[in-house]
Amino acid sequence: MWPISERLKSLASQFKSIIVVEMNDGQLFNLLKAESIQKLQSLTQVSGKPIRVSYLLEKFQKISPNNSKSVIVDLAVPNDCDIKISENKYVKLINVDQLKVRAEENLQARGEEIKRCLDIIERQIIKYYIAEKERNLERALSSVPKSIKGIRQKAFREVFAKELETLDPGAIKVVNSLVDYIEKKYISVPMKMAKEILLKETTK
Repeated sequence: MWPISERLKSLASQFKSIIVVEMNDGQLFNLLKAESIQKLQSLTQVSGKPIRVSYLLEKFQKISPNNSKSVIVDLAVPNDCDIKISENKYVKLINVDQLKVRAEENLQARGEEIKRCLDIIERQIIKYYIAEKERNLERALSSVPKSIKGIRQKAFREVFAKELETLDPGAIKVVNSLVDYIEKKYISVPMKMAKEILLKETTK
């Protein structure tokens, strides 16, 4: 309870009246009042017995004669308020047992959300890993196009220079088209195959 949460103060401000029911002389009431929580009313009993439904209803009727619904939050263990009070249509009782169930539901929901978040993070890590590998592969193969072009130039200017001189312009054009096609395939096919192998190895 200490220090008093700002969220509790904000929640308390939403109610027209707050009745602090205690089986003592009002320690919680005094604590809340000291924290400047407004619209508080104290309802105490020091007999050591559970608070009777009829007693609470009688007090609520005096506090709220227009029969507006009252919310009772019983945080005591064991409970201070008899569970039968929740049978009254003008009373909503919230005790520790109900809060425990709600807390377990919230924890379960949060656990499921955490699991979904971890799945998203894992997928993003895999995507990043694949992208990084592909980028490294592209860098490693970046010299291939230049090497292939160098081979082509040597073939035309040195290795097959004499043979090419005997060809007519039409034949030269066909040879150039053929070499262009082979050059593109020699550049793209190894890159594509390497990426496919990388993807299979990464997703195993």
